[in-house]
Amino acid sequence: SFSPATNISIAGLGTQLTLGGSNTSNAAVSSLTIQDPVNPSAVGNIFRTALELQSLDSVTWPTGATSAVVSLWDTSLATPAWVDAAAVSAPGTLLLPGTVLPADAGGIRVVFSSVSSADIPRNASAGLVLSLENRTGIVAATYPNTARSEVARDALSATAPVTANYVVTAATSDVSAGKSITPDRMSTEAF
Repeated sequence: SFSPATNISIAGLGTQLTLGGSNTSNAAVSSLTIQDPVNPSAVGNIFRTALELQSLDSVTWPTGATSAVVSLWDTSLATPAWVDAAAVSAPGTLLLPGTVLPADAGGIRVVFSSVSSADIPRNASAGLVLSLENRTGIVAATYPNTARSEVARDALSATAPVTANYVVTAATSDVSAGKSITPDRMSTEAF
């Protein structure tokens, strides 16, 4: 979800994006992944058309995860691809890959893992909060954004998408004026 979910079409205005995922399987899993957008190379990718990544503000580790890797979709590469930051052991602070400029980030993916064993239990949840800003040239429109969560264990996996809209309205100028005189009558006779 975006907060605020509605903004005006001025570059540099900020919003926060909260993403999350839960293991709703009937068993423990070995990885839980959160990715936004589902397809970073698709036309209309919100990270390329409307919003620029500024920072990864917070992360909630799922129970049972022992490591995590943050990746950014680097659009500056001749063939855009995911670029990984170094793996971090739980419950360490996750960082964005330092080799990708925020302006070139076309998406984010965080893979929480319990390595080779399935130790992320049923109902375990993960989450992250990103700070984003309106890109230069943003126009008034509704920008749909579909993220996904994925769990995996052995050869089994399951994904679930979620969509949130970021609504941008045109910036307008308006003004009002007011005036009052109290009292509104005066005598013209001298005293």
